[in-house]
Amino acid sequence: MKNTPIREAQDEFPQLAEVSGDVLFTELTGSTQDDLAELWTRADSGVGHASVLIADHQSAGRGRVGRHWFSLPGGSLLISVVIEIPARLREQVGWVTLAAAAAARQALADFDIPALISWPNDIVLHPGKPLKMAGIIGEIAGEREGVLGTVVGMGMNLRIPAHQLPTPVSTSLAAEGLPVPERDALAAGYVSGLLSRMEGLVSAGNAQESGLVGEINRYCETLRAGVVVNRPHSTPVNGTGVRVTANGGLTLQTADGTVTVTAGEVSMIESI
Repeated sequence: MKNTPIREAQDEFPQLAEVSGDVLFTELTGSTQDDLAELWTRADSGVGHASVLIADHQSAGRGRVGRHWFSLPGGSLLISVVIEIPARLREQVGWVTLAAAAAARQALADFDIPALISWPNDIVLHPGKPLKMAGIIGEIAGEREGVLGTVVGMGMNLRIPAHQLPTPVSTSLAAEGLPVPERDALAAGYVSGLLSRMEGLVSAGNAQESGLVGEINRYCETLRAGVVVNRPHSTPVNGTGVRVTANGGLTLQTADGTVTVTAGEVSMIESI
């Protein structure tokens, strides 16, 4: 199938338009991440901080470390958002992904959906035996005039039937028999929460002082026994999740002692 044009969509997403003055939409694309990053790099595109792109379907959606992201036409909230942060806060850039996870969890909670954060970038249901309902990817699009341009994408399973879920550890709101909010309302809550958390981080200068570290630790499903953290370039770590650290890493208690897996080891934020 051929990709469809990207168009302005404030009228189609009026609640989201109240949060972001630049709402874009396409029925079909390869990746909202690639599209929005490419637009950000073009000075004449008008795309900047808080610009949003939503798609009905992606043919080449991806998750962290290049994994394919499964979706069905109209079955998910597929959304990417531009977040610009001062280049002086480069060491905090990994928190864009966790800020998005916190915002997604809160947006669902506003609809009485009891989701939690699975470190470093997933939204899950069923604590202890988590099923993944959303994944988040943060990527750096570039730098200009002292500003880092990042694009944070999320795929959230809304109406995907249970028999069409891609893995045994996946789920969707429909498969769980939970209410399925309209995309506009859900996206508006999510983007509003993401922007406010990033504004707080930039103002405070770090995630600890902004309160983001505390929020992630309160709602992190990974802080339990029986956790396995897979590291793309090293051996997995097995143990009990203890805390998410101020630099975005995860501390675990293992049979060999305390181990902290850093954000870099699991590619918290990547380059496009």
